Amino acid sequence: MSELQFSRARSLSNDGEFDYNSFLIRLKNLTNKDRSLFDPILDENFNWNKWGINDYEYTIKSINAISTLIHEYTHFLDTTATTWGDQYTLRKLLLLEENNKGSDKLQNRIDVFHLNISEIKNLHTDLVKISKSNYNEMISINHAYDYSKNHGSIVYIILNYKDSSQDYIPVSMLAVNEGHAFCNEMIFKLKLCQKIYNNSLRNTLISIFEKDFQKFLNSAEQAEYNILLKLCHIHFKNYFNTEEILTLTSIILGFSLDCDDMLLASFSYFLEKTISRKNIFIAQALTQDMRRGHSRYFLAFKLILIIYEVYISQDREYKILIEKISKNNKGRDNLYILLEYILGEKISDFSFMKDSMLSNLTKITKKYKNNYILSKISKNRTTYLLNSYIINEINDYKTLNFLLCDDTIIKLQNSIDLDIESYFLEDLDESFSILNTAYDNVKKFHMNPYEVEAFLNDIKNQF
Repeated sequence: MSELQFSRARSLSNDGEFDYNSFLIRLKNLTNKDRSLFDPILDENFNWNKWGINDYEYTIKSINAISTLIHEYTHFLDTTATTWGDQYTLRKLLLLEENNKGSDKLQNRIDVFHLNISEIKNLHTDLVKISKSNYNEMISINHAYDYSKNHGSIVYIILNYKDSSQDYIPVSMLAVNEGHAFCNEMIFKLKLCQKIYNNSLRNTLISIFEKDFQKFLNSAEQAEYNILLKLCHIHFKNYFNTEEILTLTSIILGFSLDCDDMLLASFSYFLEKTISRKNIFIAQALTQDMRRGHSRYFLAFKLILIIYEVYISQDREYKILIEKISKNNKGRDNLYILLEYILGEKISDFSFMKDSMLSNLTKITKKYKNNYILSKISKNRTTYLLNSYIINEINDYKTLNFLLCDDTIIKLQNSIDLDIESYFLEDLDESFSILNTAYDNVKKFHMNPYEVEAFLNDIKNQF
């Protein structure tokens, strides 16, 4: 049992966890005796020729451990280097700065922070309806809108199977956060497999990689996490290979997390035009949420569908552009060219807003090592953009040391100087525990679209 306890706001995984509040990572099921598994990313001169087919079990354990780490470091980068993450961190720090316990101001900040917590907490499990059908036997896909008193407006993806059964899966921020992390995990895993010199071992591991990908897509337990990747796979599987689908999905999800508030608002108005009249009031609640910086999953969901429509159109120029994105050939730059075509207008540069936000985040408080950590890793913002939200090399990024389940601390080549033990003991103190309190009774604020519709109809009838 670890003595260094993470907060309740952490990613959900059997093999690893990322703490959204402290920015720390722990890999489960691994201890100090397993640290050599990470040699391929710790040793600049690692010899990829050393592993042969007889080393299969150790090799696959090493690759799985490293790719799990990449999954968690994607959460780290999405929280510390994107617009979505900045908003979470801002509201977290404002809450920590409010020391007057029991005050109305404190409760107000908790209520506001619930908007962000609701996006990382598994709140939609009760809405997932999964049949026992196999994903490969799916015959069609469609989507629907609905409203829930507990969850607000919801967009469902519906998978229809040969035996007439259906899967109803709500699209949520978990699909964006976990989907992005899984894509980067698998892209990195494939690159590790491809580095192995031994042909027999390399081909065996790549075959297992493909099976792992299919297993994830067919996982009922991961239905809410994999649905956006599955949506992209359904539409592009006849055109792109697995790596290209993972890359295209990762870039779309990464962009959705980092899309600046002004551009997100522009997309919200554009997306309203793509919604049928019968669903307009439910869907408008989502687009209005986007104007407050939330419901970014709706942007990711719609972009996958719109990009597919562009791809199958007769415009060869933009078809080639999408193919370049799927190969991460200037992925983010080409995505912006594509988005300008979709929106029908030039996208303005609001990068100064992120710079301003970083400045604010480092000034709010000097407690909790927040200003030190964010200042030291600030270059990740540029690196993440240049890599189109994909981790090609973990040592390209400034990181924090990570922990194993026995509290072994491992330092990567580019880790910042931070004493993890003192960080826990001196900074993550009692006042930090207010964040766990905020994690109780989380309900996301939302508008009732039927009340809005009734209100507008009432006004209409008066004239």
